[in-house]
Amino acid sequence: MIEALRRHAAVMIDEDASAETVLPAIHDVRAAAVRYVDAVFDATGWGNVFADLHDDDLDLTEAPETTSETPMTLSVRARYDYVVPDIEALLQAGQRARAQEWADDPHSATPVAHAGEAIYELLHATGAPLASLTIPELEPGSGLVTVHRTTQPLTPEEFESLDIIDDLKDVLLPDEEDELLYVLTEPRYETREEAEEAARRHSTHEN
Repeated sequence: MIEALRRHAAVMIDEDASAETVLPAIHDVRAAAVRYVDAVFDATGWGNVFADLHDDDLDLTEAPETTSETPMTLSVRARYDYVVPDIEALLQAGQRARAQEWADDPHSATPVAHAGEAIYELLHATGAPLASLTIPELEPGSGLVTVHRTTQPLTPEEFESLDIIDDLKDVLLPDEEDELLYVLTEPRYETREEAEEAARRHSTHEN
C-alpha cells in the first residue's frame, strides 16, 4: 500500500499529468486499500479503517465485538462461464466421469443426456466443487451449485464498470432468459441420523 501511495503522490504533483496516468494511480491506491482492510480484518477483527474518515463523532476507544465463541461462517459465491466448443465431447467426458465414479453400479452405463448432467458428473468426480478450499482450516457446510445455459456471458468490459456493491447481484443472479440445466445440492448434516432421516424423507417424496 505504501508503494501505491508513493506512486499516486508522484503522479499527483505533476501538474501536466493526464487522465491516462492519474486514473491507474487512483485505482492502484484503492485496490491496495481494500487489500489492507481485508488483511487487518483477517488478522484482528477490526473493520474498515477508512469507513469513517469524515465522522467527527467516531469513538476510537470502542473495541470490536469479540466473536470467539461463535465460529465465523463464510459464504463463497462464484460464477464462471464456459464455452462448449463440442457438446458431444463434453457429454463423453461426463460419461467417463460417471463410469469412473459409479464403476460397480448399473448407473455407470446410463447415458449422460445433456450438458448439465455432464457438469454434475465432472463435479462429482473431483469430490468438491471448490477443491482448492478443501483444507483442514475450513470445515465445509451445505452447498448449492446451479448450471444455466446463458445468452449473456460475462465480458471483461463488465468488470471495468462494475460497482462491486450495487451491481454484484446482476452478475451472480441468472437472467430471466437463462435456462436452468442442473442443480447440485450438497446438504451437510450434524449427525448420521439426521442424514438418514433426510434420505428417507426424500425417498418418500419421490415415491
